[in-house]
Amino acid sequence: MGSYSRAFCGMVIFGVLLTAAAAAQSGKAPIQITADLSDAPRKIYHAEVDLPVTEGPLTLTTPKWIPGHHMPAGPAGNIVGVVFTAAGQPLAWRRDDVDLYKFHLTIPAGVATLHAHLDCIVTANASQKTAVLDWEWAHAGDPVEDLAWCEWIIRMHHGAHVGALGSFFGAYGQRPAWAARQQAMVAQCRNLLALSQRREPSGTSVHLWAQRLRATESWAE
Repeated sequence: MGSYSRAFCGMVIFGVLLTAAAAAQSGKAPIQITADLSDAPRKIYHAEVDLPVTEGPLTLTTPKWIPGHHMPAGPAGNIVGVVFTAAGQPLAWRRDDVDLYKFHLTIPAGVATLHAHLDCIVTANASQKTAVLDWEWAHAGDPVEDLAWCEWIIRMHHGAHVGALGSFFGAYGQRPAWAARQQAMVAQCRNLLALSQRREPSGTSVHLWAQRLRATESWAE
């Protein structure tokens, strides 16, 4: 089983509802995730997620850019059976009309915790006897991580198009500071280098990611 497919599975399925609003509340209470792989023979994983929230509109976003993938390949279409509840009562929600990675709902007054039930259809990492869940990169993140990884792919693999990054950030609506973007790129390269060292200590990927890390650290905007 490829290392990227395992990370892909864990990051997308159970790192799934990451949002700036929820992350901002994490100082009050942790995000709690319970994974249930008992239906793995049926190619279905389940998750119960408790998120600290505050009253008002809330947008939850599933990962779109997955480390090691050169396109926005997060399998939003595989997330099914979504149910949001607060204080035991179901909440109405809708998927964004344009960006299917986003879920919109409104948190009622007096609610401090949102519960999300999620099912995910899996096409790999599960069989009649085994199931794999990889938590390595599951965390409450910052949007700059996704933006920086997209930029990293352009700078590393498509250098002739670096000039188009201005249009990319213009379409997004803001351009985070270079220091923050480079820091995110370097951090992800270190993650991938560490992953390579654990999985294949003598493999070619260790040299490759060490080389890419040095290159990323040397970049200037």
